[in-house]
Amino acid sequence: MEDQKYVVFKREDLEKVAPQLFDDLEDDDVSRFVVKDAVVIRLQDIFSGPGLHAYANVVQTSIDMIRQLGTPLAQDAYLERLESLRDFFFSRASDADEVPHKKVPD
Repeated sequence: MEDQKYVVFKREDLEKVAPQLFDDLEDDDVSRFVVKDAVVIRLQDIFSGPGLHAYANVVQTSIDMIRQLGTPLAQDAYLERLESLRDFFFSRASDADEVPHKKVPD
């Protein structure tokens, strides 16, 4: 899992700089840059740590079930990918746990 796959901007910030970056942009319309199936969870969000821990635990439960059932998914490469995913979300959950000032998301 790679933390550098996407770059996230606040819409208002992107709207300010996008016209300088893209010649064909009309009326600060940044909608073509929106990743519609993405969700941003900020580490300062009071729910981020528990939510990310839950995600990591669901992935671990899937790993355990695949191993116990011996399904065709129990291939080393697939399990390694799931383990990497679990580790990524656990690491981000731990980072969220360390944020000293939490807030309710906007």
